[in-house]
Amino acid sequence: MPIYRSPLGFMIATLVIGAGACTSGVSTARERETTVCELHDALASPPSGRVHVKALLFAGPRHGTILTDARCRGKSVGVRFVDPIPSGSTLERFEKALSGDVMDLSLRAFEVQVSGVVKPAGPGMPESLLVIDRVDSFSKQESADISR
Repeated sequence: MPIYRSPLGFMIATLVIGAGACTSGVSTARERETTVCELHDALASPPSGRVHVKALLFAGPRHGTILTDARCRGKSVGVRFVDPIPSGSTLERFEKALSGDVMDLSLRAFEVQVSGVVKPAGPGMPESLLVIDRVDSFSKQESADISR
């Protein structure tokens, strides 16, 4: 009798297949490449699913944290980080680089490649924003010219 036809064989096969489907917790969902320009224009009815963006991220105590793109001046998308931030992740390293010296109130600029999910506006949140849960790369920019 083949192993998958016996009750014990069936249970073992089920466990092996189930374990393979639940590996490391890394999302296998496809991410849609997009731009700040596209996200900004779609904030009234934000895209569902995961998105990946290459952009300039600006952060400051008076400005909040936004993504911008030189290809669409004047358009931006608000961001926040997933909570909790995974320990030891690139996201955690980026958040620490972004926070910097708490006494430094200057605008901070980073070139980033980030992924996350757009959270639609709702009670207590007047605008849609990108909830970043993964940072692929980041590079601090010396020029914090938000008009770029």
